Amino acid sequence: MLFCLQPDSSYLYVTTAMTVQGVAFGLLFTVSTIGSQELVGSTQKGISTSIVIFSRNIGTAVGVTIMGSLLTHAEGFMLGIRHLFLYGLIVSLAALATSFPIRKIGGDS
Repeated sequence: MLFCLQPDSSYLYVTTAMTVQGVAFGLLFTVSTIGSQELVGSTQKGISTSIVIFSRNIGTAVGVTIMGSLLTHAEGFMLGIRHLFLYGLIVSLAALATSFPIRKIGGDS
């Protein structure tokens, strides 16, 4: 939704798109934490949860750094925004692709 953002997009469109994105991230964070806890034994749930939260924080720091660099070096603000959402799409697809083997690895232990 935000990849289609144009300089003349209305505030209603931007607000709606960001609300959908915020709800999706909220659901994703909860599911990833619960999923990591379900894949380990009861003695490792705290470790699993802390690794998920630590990885999320490091990923956020690296992602903000890369996105800031993309926005700073773009020729225009809107072109920078488009680069940000293209980067976000690519990273999201890569994360999705890496999630498929997790169940198989977790099932082997």
